[in-house]
This record gives sequence, C-alpha cells and structure tokens, in this order.
Amino acid sequence: VDAAEAPLAAWCAALGVAATRVADGGTIVAVAERPAPLDCAGHGPAAAVADGVEALVRSLARSEGPRGVRVNLVTTPARLAPAEPVAPPPSLASHPGTVEREVAGAVAMLLGPGTEGVTGTVVHADCGRSWR
Repeated sequence: VDAAEAPLAAWCAALGVAATRVADGGTIVAVAERPAPLDCAGHGPAAAVADGVEALVRSLARSEGPRGVRVNLVTTPARLAPAEPVAPPPSLASHPGTVEREVAGAVAMLLGPGTEGVTGTVVHADCGRSWR
C-alpha cells in the first residue's frame, strides 16, 4: 500500500487539482520517477506507479483536450524530491549529460513554442536508458 497505492492516489489528486487550475489552452507537465527498464529489477512498485501515472496523464489529456489543455509526462529514474534515488544513477559513459539537465530540457521543450499539438505524450529523460 505504501509503495504503490498511496503514491498513485497522490498522483490522482495532484493531477485532478492541476486540471481544475489550468486555464483553457494551458499545459500540464508532470515529472515522475520511473526506473529505466535496464534498472527496474527490484523496483516493481515504482514501475507500477509510473505506469499508472502515464495512464492518468493520457486520460487527462483526452478529457481536457476539448479545452485546449495539453497534458504530458516526463519520466526520470532519479527522484527529484529529497530521498535516495530509486535506481542507481545511470551510467553516462555513452550518454553525455546529466539526468537533471535532461529533465529540465524535456520540460522546457514540452512547455515551449512548437509543441501545441503534443499531448498525452511521455518523454523519457533518462540519459538513454529507456528504449520504449
């Protein structure tokens, strides 16, 4: 319950509140932790929550689309809140950059001009660890 149900319930509440507060034509970008497939062994609850958040984001994108509201998700293998990482930091030997820079870049891209038609999308900001 603590590892999966409570976090998913919190996401439901947070995204619901975001939908009521965003103006017509606005944008919601959620950032959630998701262990990369290469690193997810032992992190089943976190992976399940991330899959649930993805479903919530896509559902919200569909329901809020008529108001012109775009809803997207950026996933990362590292927690952004105070706590230890869900997974070990990804090896950057073949993927230059940092997770933090990739997350910020993904959010900026989804909020920036030229993405008006992008909604219900998941961007994996994990230094190339995902192949989904």
